[in-house]
Amino acid sequence: RGVVAPAVAADAAPPPAPTERQALALGAEAGEKREGLLIPKAAVKRIMKIDPEVSQVANDAIITVARATEIFLTKIAGEARAAAANRGGEAVKYEDVAEVARRDPDYEFLTHVLPTPTPAAEPGEADGTAARPDEPAAA
Repeated sequence: RGVVAPAVAADAAPPPAPTERQALALGAEAGEKREGLLIPKAAVKRIMKIDPEVSQVANDAIITVARATEIFLTKIAGEARAAAANRGGEAVKYEDVAEVARRDPDYEFLTHVLPTPTPAAEPGEADGTAARPDEPAAA
């Protein structure tokens, strides 16, 4: 193992346009113009309008934000996949994404969203059945 995937360049070619089936699976309306995007424009617009001060969003702004989101997700997902491969794993885990965010200053803005992973709970801790230090164990 120990294979490191190449980093995704910021000027890398855009991903191919999704098929109609993929677009529908991503939540696009049938017949919606996709502009070569993988992320549905309606979802991006809805998220942008969460801000109460935003009442209207121009189509070119939606496309720009969607494209930037796709580039960001492609980059961080590729780096997290490389981190997973370095630890010998197949699947990308939270710890891989958090590691990428911690070690790369480009992702510093994520540090408050991605707290440092904590070790797995000891048996009984998650369900509250572990004995507390100030009380005797149940017999």
